[in-house]
Amino acid sequence: MLLAAVAFAARVEVAASNATRTAGAEAAGDPGGCSSCVVRAFDFDRVATLSAGGYQLRVSGPAGACPVQDTLFLTVEVTQGGVTARGSWAKHACTGQQQHWHVLLTAAGGKALKPGSALGHGSVRFTHNGKTLLTHIWTKKITLT
Repeated sequence: MLLAAVAFAARVEVAASNATRTAGAEAAGDPGGCSSCVVRAFDFDRVATLSAGGYQLRVSGPAGACPVQDTLFLTVEVTQGGVTARGSWAKHACTGQQQHWHVLLTAAGGKALKPGSALGHGSVRFTHNGKTLLTHIWTKKITLT
């Protein structure tokens, strides 16, 4: 899974400066580097909804507008104590408009999530013509209801 491959402990944003992102985008065939403009627009909505006795969780959040030539791959997980739920909003074509993502996560290991505070972790990867332009990772405190 993408999140397992990305070290959340590092909390590193790949290609952190606009100059680096633009140069990387140009190398990938996106001369405007517009994907770098939307990366900070990805977030979690403050509240996520539990279902199936806490074994499933519906999370959502804003996704920035990205150029129609790009594709985005979003992977999310929510952690609460020793319980982790994972899911993805994978291979979505960019529309050029602001989008809002919705993902149904499933808790792993036979443990259930409970109402209360949790951490949402997200990873979005933008591609253009099959080449990765950039990856962005973020974490936010959310409330499970």
